[in-house]
Amino acid sequence: MKLAIPIFDGGKIYNEVEIKKPKTGVIASVYEIADRGNVFRAMVEFVARCIESITSMDGDIIEEPNAIKRLCGSMPYLSAEAIALRVMALINEDDTVEGVYKCPRCGNKVMTEYDEILDIDTRDRISELEIVCLEEADYNNRIPVELEESVKITNSNTKEVLEEINSFEIRYPTMKDCIISANNMIEGQEVRVQIKIYINSLITVNGNPVDKKWISTWGAVLFRNTSPVDLAQIGNKLRSYGLKKTAERTCNKCGKVWNAPINTSNFFVSGLQPT
Repeated sequence: MKLAIPIFDGGKIYNEVEIKKPKTGVIASVYEIADRGNVFRAMVEFVARCIESITSMDGDIIEEPNAIKRLCGSMPYLSAEAIALRVMALINEDDTVEGVYKCPRCGNKVMTEYDEILDIDTRDRISELEIVCLEEADYNNRIPVELEESVKITNSNTKEVLEEINSFEIRYPTMKDCIISANNMIEGQEVRVQIKIYINSLITVNGNPVDKKWISTWGAVLFRNTSPVDLAQIGNKLRSYGLKKTAERTCNKCGKVWNAPINTSNFFVSGLQPT
């Protein structure tokens, strides 16, 4: 299986994995981790135990379990999510997702569901969703963001402008970034966690490399003052890859055809639930 976004680790690029169904007991142990509150840590454990091997672009094959788990920490979130959902679809006989979608033209609700009486199934299947991969020619662990609205960092006492930020770059967020950012997360703080993930992935500002001290001092200030439009740039670029979580819908009232997002957010966690 080709990774949606490769693992950039130690100067090497790993872009293929061989997946397998997990052994008996893996689901239960991963569920215990997820139940402690950090689903990202659970996902790393699950993905690592569902990978037979990881292969680099120059042909190195990693098969040792601890080495695989370490690389899974460096795996971009979008790649790990695609693997986790694809394996869950292999495990679960029912990998369908129901949904209610509002027509953007007339507001009519379109439902995807299974009609037992008519035996008609319009639900989406996780196993049939496309995985969009970053092209090898574009392998570069940098996401450039040119700000439409610059961010000014000022001295809190004198109000002197210390730096005016017009651009920055982040790495593709890894599972390790997600785990660190989600520590002690409480329900309803998903947006805050997403911002923390961006902060932890920051690598340059105005073309200059930034270190941990700069990130610790100014990272939160930068992203707290970045406009919603500019933050959306990052999300849009990231959502270009990984599991394609949209499907075509047709309104049965006005005939409008549009692509609607499929809610896969609970599929991984629900698949861990004990039966």
